[in-house]
Amino acid sequence: MLIRAPLRPQALNRHFANEVASRACPPDVAPDCFERARLGAQRFAMNWAEIAMSKGWASDELFNCPEPFANLSAMGAAWCVNDAVVLAVETDAILIQAPGGSRHRIYRRGG
Repeated sequence: MLIRAPLRPQALNRHFANEVASRACPPDVAPDCFERARLGAQRFAMNWAEIAMSKGWASDELFNCPEPFANLSAMGAAWCVNDAVVLAVETDAILIQAPGGSRHRIYRRGG
């Protein structure tokens, strides 16, 4: 059995950013909306993936890209960032600030 060494933080961030970048736009989503979601998820991956995972978030909680894309209950939190700025990652939520200045929390799925 091959045992892989754990990825270093920057390599982990790049790994998830590359996975997000490789996602094709689902047929149920307008390309511009998907691109905005993809760019937000990539920014999250490059800057916050390792931090979130160190706080107990699983990769699917962060980066799952469901079909249909509108299934928010199955969507990874990173796909909800869009053009907001991530301010903090906590064990139960991700705090973001929208371009207009309002702050929101993306809560971790229960159970």
